[in-house]
Amino acid sequence: MECKIVDIAGIKIGGQYPVCVAAEIGTYFGTDLEIAKEYIEVAKEAGVEFLKTEILHSLSIIHDDCMVHNYSTDFGTKSENYRSLLTRKKLSLKEYEKLFRYAMDKKFPIIASVYDMKGLDFLVDMGAAAAKVASQNITNRPLIEHCAKSGLPLIMDTGNALLHEVAAAVYWAETCGVPGIVINHRPDGSPCPANKQNLCLIETYNKTFKWPVGLACHYDGDEMIYLAIGLGASFIEKPLYHKKVRDDQDTLFTMHYEAFKEMVKKVRNCSNALGDGIRKVHIAEQLEMRACIVASVDIKEGVPLSFNNVVFAWPMRGISAAYWHEVAGMCASKEIKKGNTISWGDIKPRKD
Repeated sequence: MECKIVDIAGIKIGGQYPVCVAAEIGTYFGTDLEIAKEYIEVAKEAGVEFLKTEILHSLSIIHDDCMVHNYSTDFGTKSENYRSLLTRKKLSLKEYEKLFRYAMDKKFPIIASVYDMKGLDFLVDMGAAAAKVASQNITNRPLIEHCAKSGLPLIMDTGNALLHEVAAAVYWAETCGVPGIVINHRPDGSPCPANKQNLCLIETYNKTFKWPVGLACHYDGDEMIYLAIGLGASFIEKPLYHKKVRDDQDTLFTMHYEAFKEMVKKVRNCSNALGDGIRKVHIAEQLEMRACIVASVDIKEGVPLSFNNVVFAWPMRGISAAYWHEVAGMCASKEIKKGNTISWGDIKPRKD
């Protein structure tokens, strides 16, 4: 069965369609909508297809006030109370509405991670292009089913989920009538080192589920993105950060503005380079460089052709070397001078 195609805001994902890019702005702007708007301008200039953020409007998603989150920055590892971290990033739905309106005025399709039912309902009301389930919710059946029933395409981050957990999440969504799924390979780590990327999972997901597969790039750099495209990723998600010094949660795998724009250009080149795997047209100049059969000595009439009296050389003027097995042992029908190409009129069957 061929891979299914997912339509997000009229943009086709999967199959032979071009690789799509989502600029992830997440909660990197904190609560500063002016910085968020700056991100949107950069993403628009870069020419990406989608804007990706998340709806963090409530602290009800965490119930343990003592939970501590450790994350890496350019200054080393930081530890922060998780509730405090979320508090400094939380926005009201009214503030998110302002952000969405600004992006939509720029004709930007919006994808957003949701962590609760209310966040998903807000996405639907705002006319978002797709919902996303973050990796920590890959086993959250109620949330996945609610997303699937919303009518929005669904992007699933797999994180460190085992294959049977991904299969269950896909099954729940399909059973609830989801219009389309993109399965995002999200290597575990912030950032994830090269030896932990396991990018061949992209091929596994493609073969197993037949839905388009993407990469949520959590690598400090961009080379994993291009390798992922070669392995069949149809959707790339990479985060922006407004500072060159990466000093906050999950910022060690972000890209500053100019580097992000350059990455998008490279993605386009990689996508264009894939082609469809079928060679359809011969190039005349290359055909000229194919070998034909040439007399290596003067060959008298009636003498059989063999390796003793022919060579194979460019340009293609006589009989192609591809036909040597048919030609070998046939006799010269006339004298052939050394250096001359041999044509079909120069040979005849041997008479024993």
